[in-house]
Amino acid sequence: MKKYLLIFACLLMAVSSCKKDDDKKETPTPTPVVCDAPTDLAVTLNANNAVLKWSGSSSSYRVYRNDVEVSSDIMDTTFTDYALQSGTYTYKVKGVCNTEESDFSNEVTITVNGTTLNPFVGEYKGSVTIDGTIKVIQQDIPYNNTINDLRMIITQGVEYENVNVVIVYNDSEIPFNATTNGNSINISDMQLNDVSIPVVYNGINVTVTVDLTFTNMQGTIENDVFNGSGLATGVGFVTVLGGNVDVEVNFPVTIVFNKTR
Repeated sequence: MKKYLLIFACLLMAVSSCKKDDDKKETPTPTPVVCDAPTDLAVTLNANNAVLKWSGSSSSYRVYRNDVEVSSDIMDTTFTDYALQSGTYTYKVKGVCNTEESDFSNEVTITVNGTTLNPFVGEYKGSVTIDGTIKVIQQDIPYNNTINDLRMIITQGVEYENVNVVIVYNDSEIPFNATTNGNSINISDMQLNDVSIPVVYNGINVTVTVDLTFTNMQGTIENDVFNGSGLATGVGFVTVLGGNVDVEVNFPVTIVFNKTR
C-alpha cells in the first residue's frame, strides 16, 4: 500500500511541475507595425502652386507646411498646394499605416515670388444637380438627382487672365472646354460617361447607363462660391427583358462649387 501511495505522490508532483512550467510560458508579443518614413521628398513650383512628390509604401500620407498639417488621407505620393501667396514655405510628409504614423520625411523649401494672383486660383468642391426627363421609346420619365464629389481646380492665372480650369470627378479629370471673362467661367462639352441612373420604366425598377454631355454651362465666382447653370444631354440604354432599349436624356442642370483652399 505504501508503494502505491508513493507512486501516486510522485505523479502529483510531476503534474504540478508541468503546470508550473506552463505558467512560466509567456504569451508571444505581437510584431509591431513598422511604418517607414517617406523618402525623396521634392518640390517644384508651377505658377503659385507647390507640387510635392515623394516615395513611400504607406497606406496614406499627411502633408505639413511650415510645421502645420495642411492635408491628410492622401492616397497618392504626390500633392499640390494651390494658390500660395509670396513667401518661403517648408514642407515635410508623414506616412500612416493603419493607426501607426511614420517619422517625418526629409524637408524641402520653396520660395514663391510676389506675383499678383488671380483671386479665383484655388480648389473648389461641389456638385451638379440635374432635373429633367429621360425618354425611353415614347415614355418620358421625370428624373432628379445630384452628382456629388466634383472638384474644380483653378491652377493658373494672373489677375483675370490666362485662367486654367480643371474639373475632377472620382479622382479622374473630366474633359471639357472653358473660357473665362472676368469672374465668369463658361464650360462646354464636359463629358461624364457611363453614368448609372435608377428609374422606374413601365412599373419596373431599372438602371439606365448613359453618357452625358454638359453644354453651355455658365457661371460666376463671387465670395469664393461658383454658381452656374446649363444643359446636359446624352444617349444611353436600359436592359429590359434581356434586350437593350435606347434612351435619350435632356437635363437642365445647376452647378455649385465652394472654394476650399
